[in-house]
Amino acid sequence: MLLPYITMEDLARRLLDPCLQWLKSRPEVRESLIISGQKYQLYSRSPGKYEAITTALFLLSTFNPLYRLSHEPKGIAPAIEVAYHFCRMIDDFADGDAPIPVEFKDFSALITSLKAQLRHDQATSANTDPEFLLKRLLYKMDCREDLDTFLDAMKVEHDKRTSGEVFTREALEKLYNDSFGAPHRVAFAALGSTASGESIQDLFQLQGRLYAVRDLIPELSKGIIFIPKEVMDESGLNKETLVQYPEESIKNPAIQKWIAEEYEYGLKVCGSLMESAKTMNWIARGVISFLVNPIETRIKVQLATA
Repeated sequence: MLLPYITMEDLARRLLDPCLQWLKSRPEVRESLIISGQKYQLYSRSPGKYEAITTALFLLSTFNPLYRLSHEPKGIAPAIEVAYHFCRMIDDFADGDAPIPVEFKDFSALITSLKAQLRHDQATSANTDPEFLLKRLLYKMDCREDLDTFLDAMKVEHDKRTSGEVFTREALEKLYNDSFGAPHRVAFAALGSTASGESIQDLFQLQGRLYAVRDLIPELSKGIIFIPKEVMDESGLNKETLVQYPEESIKNPAIQKWIAEEYEYGLKVCGSLMESAKTMNWIARGVISFLVNPIETRIKVQLATA
């Protein structure tokens, strides 16, 4: 009797495929694969921008120097990495930086599905990557209220981008509070920090307002306007001119005045946040320093070269 000829490649595939399928069925493995894939996309899109934060969050979520003493094979903050990557993924969808999963007809359908998942006592089957990351995050910590606020803010940000709407200062302030505030409250809670939302409120506005200035030209090039409506009215420029000629448009005196005011505001808030951090626990101090110092450094560089 002749045995069928089997190549070493076929043999390896037959032996390894069941193992790979089993591994992929493990929640922690799928979580790691999704996060690794997102890191690759982030690093490829913006080299040098995300490496530090993602590495720090990976270590916090997986490494605990007291592991052998505590007998708990967990990181200091097991939920922090998946929390960041879930929020980063949804933000990328909202900004148009990543394609929405084909299972959803549009961004609104995705948000509706995720908000429904938040309302369930038990997570859904979570077939898509964002649904699965949300399931894993809720497994590790209960942060439904903040995530609901965040998803609403992402819907507002997405609709703002697609419609080209220009927000007032008040509307931008609320957007920054919700889009930056909710993820930060989740992060501080995941880290076991005692810092309250009120004590770090200025951090949300600082990031929103200074990132708007930092990313002004690339955002305008995509049709996204974070210049307040009051400044737009003062400048006399319309949306079409800003989007078509961003580098020339931001030289407008009203816009230059707004940029200078944002830098002045940023330096003031950086100082007050670092001062307030002195009264917080070491986790909150470390996070605030990690987030604030690069913003303060960038402002000083911009002012020195102006």
